[in-house]
Amino acid sequence: MAPDVEAVFSGLPPRQFDRTACALCDYERPPIDGLRALFRYQSPVDAWIPQLKFHGGLATARLLGELFVARAKTLQWPMPDRILPLPLHTTRLGERGFEQPLELARPLARGLGLPLDGESLRRVRQTRRQSEMDMEQRQSNLEWAFSASFATIKGNLPSFVAIIDDVFTTGATVGEAALAVRAAGVPRVEAWVMAVTE
Repeated sequence: MAPDVEAVFSGLPPRQFDRTACALCDYERPPIDGLRALFRYQSPVDAWIPQLKFHGGLATARLLGELFVARAKTLQWPMPDRILPLPLHTTRLGERGFEQPLELARPLARGLGLPLDGESLRRVRQTRRQSEMDMEQRQSNLEWAFSASFATIKGNLPSFVAIIDDVFTTGATVGEAALAVRAAGVPRVEAWVMAVTE
């Protein structure tokens, strides 16, 4: 029997963050302006994501990307100037052989007609695996792990970017990446993820 995919669509409105409701409230300003998630992280999606990350399931990346495109078009989400896949450190890339956020971002860029920018955001420091830590450890583990520098188009920086990742758990990783993007001069940053934990 095929999984009931519609049943696991997040169905959540895009989240806007404030200091009273955001798990990332240690920051003076919440690092992301919104979170758009395709699914809740539950069955069958909780099997699809590990298949992609740890078993090279690139067909899963294409499927998730195409489903995300359909959802974004149906809900008429505002479109960013660029999409940025959350980068892996070169050491982790060497172990895995591919970057799952980049593989997720490719069908998004194609399907939504958006520029895919895989150069402006870099992971400059290797960190421990986030899945092995609690929330406080996750945040300190990622300090200064990212750097961003944007080439201008017609003299202008992007005004709105979306950072693409697979799963949003505490938000520590994408939050730290967003801080680097903001430091490079981009005023609006959203996280676009395939799944969000409760």
